[in-house]
Amino acid sequence: MEQLKNLARAASQSTTLNHYVISSLPHADKASNGRLKVPHLDYKQQAIDWMIENTPELGSKTTEFWLGWYTSNLAFLPTMRFTPIPMSAGYAFIVPLSPSGILPIFGDAQTNSGIVVRGILDTGAKAYGKVAVCVTDYKPMAQLVDVFEKVTGKPAVYFEISDSDMAKIWGDFGAELAAQLRFSEEFPDWSSLASGRIISLEELGVQGKLINFEQALTALKDKII
Repeated sequence: MEQLKNLARAASQSTTLNHYVISSLPHADKASNGRLKVPHLDYKQQAIDWMIENTPELGSKTTEFWLGWYTSNLAFLPTMRFTPIPMSAGYAFIVPLSPSGILPIFGDAQTNSGIVVRGILDTGAKAYGKVAVCVTDYKPMAQLVDVFEKVTGKPAVYFEISDSDMAKIWGDFGAELAAQLRFSEEFPDWSSLASGRIISLEELGVQGKLINFEQALTALKDKII
């Protein structure tokens, strides 16, 4: 949070800054009335609140972009990888979320982020004070298994693990991941969490230019099995 505050302090001193674009995420604690706490989501929004209160001129020309879940997590995040089953050609996807729980996904985040930010800057003042929800796919978790099978040709099964078991295996990181996924399960529609402030991907002129989940997973095929 302090890093975001420091960035805001520095940016507010600039005499030539026309548009401030900052990566953020929904406020899980506020959305759930304190029931669901996800520090790496909540701290970002706390910093945004601080910026608006303490550097209002900067806040008035700021656009937030909320990045959905990265497809690359399936390749590089140990807690989210498909696990090979010994003496079998199959894989298990073991995560703390109902198979029907919705995951907001941002496809190829590395490529898509630049496209969205360019769209925000090109949109200019119309994007001031707005939130761009950067999601290419809203998928039930079980469908991630379907796409994995399609892309890799390998059989896979879905297992929901409890939050406590996730924390037992992965410690604090596992506990926070579980909290994040439970938040997604209960609040899958991010646009509803910033009602009246949303600027759509269509308005930014980037719809149809982004790499979706299946396309991104296909590019990562050699890294997920």
